[in-house]
Amino acid sequence: MNKIVLITGGSRGIGSDIAKYFASHNYTVAFTYSKEIGPAHSVLQMLKTSSSLNHQMIKVDLTKEEEINSLFLSIRESYGALDLLINNAGTTEFIKHKNLELLETKIFDHLYALNLRAPFLTSRYAKDLMENREDSQIINISSIAATTANGSNIAYCALKAGLVNMTKSLGRALAPKIRVNSISPGLIDTELTRGWDEYRSDQISKTPLGRLGTGEDVAEVAYALATQMKFVTGQDLVVDGGRVLSI
Repeated sequence: MNKIVLITGGSRGIGSDIAKYFASHNYTVAFTYSKEIGPAHSVLQMLKTSSSLNHQMIKVDLTKEEEINSLFLSIRESYGALDLLINNAGTTEFIKHKNLELLETKIFDHLYALNLRAPFLTSRYAKDLMENREDSQIINISSIAATTANGSNIAYCALKAGLVNMTKSLGRALAPKIRVNSISPGLIDTELTRGWDEYRSDQISKTPLGRLGTGEDVAEVAYALATQMKFVTGQDLVVDGGRVLSI
């Protein structure tokens, strides 16, 4: 039976690579986007090219609970159930850790709403659609900043750590019907990071495997969690080419 995956933030970067990977492995893919329809439409067309399944894109502001509620009403109407939720959507701003004044409360609150509160709400709303499926799972996309405390800003690091902690709590709370795991990538080669020449070079030089990760690297781990690692829950898998070994 064809399985259904919902990926938040699936129109760009890691999310779009995860969407393409799962579609190529016979999953029906629904993904969210928040603003620009162009990139989302391009991803949807690629998914439809790879298979004739009922893939769809859904515009959602994940900082608003009423829109998350509407998202899951749409998933229920379209598919009736959900096998896999991948909480990939996130955001950040580059603020030096020493500059506490620049990390304003409104910035902190926005980062919190999308990076931590949204994955909790999507998990809560997904629960009823997932608990009667065989081997359903939630996968949260975190970051090595969760453990290194070295990232784009203090709030981002703390919130990603919170996401890993929440993964463990949800893994216990939703067992045995729903497994919950997280993936913590290092710096990933995306359209966004391709403009960070000096920083990218520094990260590559400090990564034992000698390159940045790709969205497909993350997608492969997510797929393994979904299809092979069936006795794993409440865990965080680091996908960083060994970067944390140099910190």
